[in-house]
Amino acid sequence: MKPVAIVTGARVGIGLATALALGELGMRVAITSRSGPEDPTDHGTETLTSAVAAVEAVGGEGMGVKLDLADRSSIDAALAAIEARWGSVNILVNNALCDQPAAQAPIEDVDFGAFETMMVGEVVNTAYLTRQVLSQPRSGPLSVVNVGSAAADHVPPVPVGRGGWAYTYAATKAALHRLGGFLQLEYGDRVRAFTVNPGVVRTERLIERMGDLLPGGVAPAVPARVIRWLATDEAADAHLGGYLHAQEVAKEQGWL
Repeated sequence: MKPVAIVTGARVGIGLATALALGELGMRVAITSRSGPEDPTDHGTETLTSAVAAVEAVGGEGMGVKLDLADRSSIDAALAAIEARWGSVNILVNNALCDQPAAQAPIEDVDFGAFETMMVGEVVNTAYLTRQVLSQPRSGPLSVVNVGSAAADHVPPVPVGRGGWAYTYAATKAALHRLGGFLQLEYGDRVRAFTVNPGVVRTERLIERMGDLLPGGVAPAVPARVIRWLATDEAADAHLGGYLHAQEVAKEQGWL
């Protein structure tokens, strides 16, 4: 049987690049988005349908699934659809944001209802999704890769709107960073869990949020290759439960 992977938030950016990287190995890849199959992204014309076509063009099998992290019933429905078609999941890439523009502001301007939605989606419900996938029967361990951010590690030199990031974004990512270690602690050999910081990646979302104020940046294919390595290569087991910087790993592996 071909391995089954779920990549959340995979219509564009790092998520789509990761879906393609897994598709290149001939995997069955479920691409999730909170929008419907034909709804274009806010950042362009890509849809779930076009993302599935891209995965199939590189040799994988694709499935577009609507999944809204803000709604646990949506998570249940998505998992039921994937399991009905392909069976249990082997790889879970927690990449999706539960983005709320009203929360991406200086603290005095934050919409705290929007902030709560971000925390529930990106922390509480991401943990729920992961637990539900872990509960499926499978013969080997589930590989879980959580896509974190350097924003969780330190305060930016300048505020949001001037090239920095918002406290709300940093807070949700900081909480997500703890998930991998606890999964490894509590589930042992039933899981291979990692957290990866992509670094500066030239995605549509980054350009929209921060403009060209950050220097450098790599293509989404760079962290995607690292995520694939973590999810599929036993050599990555030296980092179980750990937090890795994708661009450092890519340089060590000769991919950058």
